[in-house]
Amino acid sequence: DVMSSAMKHFPNNMDLQESVIVCGIKIISSSSISDDENITTQMLIENYNFVELTLKTLESYFDKDQIAKPACKFLKLILATTINNGTTKAKSIIRENGGTVLLAKIEDHYQKLSNAKIVKLAVEVMKLMYQS
Repeated sequence: DVMSSAMKHFPNNMDLQESVIVCGIKIISSSSISDDENITTQMLIENYNFVELTLKTLESYFDKDQIAKPACKFLKLILATTINNGTTKAKSIIRENGGTVLLAKIEDHYQKLSNAKIVKLAVEVMKLMYQS
């Protein structure tokens, strides 16, 4: 997959990382939610390691609005739109890759900067993580 390759090969290019994450958001937003399997989202989660790569980018650039906002939006969207085992898989990937601690770190950082939009996104992702 071109998107995953770009994220892996150019981790220091913040503009490219942002663009790829935004593409992931657009792909999920345009995929059919009524599809029981939600194939597109499943491919992003399982085949292309997109959740892991997004978390890795977020870890490197958590303090950069340019990355924090779309990355949190992507994680929120993937948790809110996946069906059946997709949500469980996404949650476990986020937990295994230190995502819950990272989200708390983001919430704390942006709370200090009074950036309510990113704080809200991080909190919404955390709420989805603990929803059954």
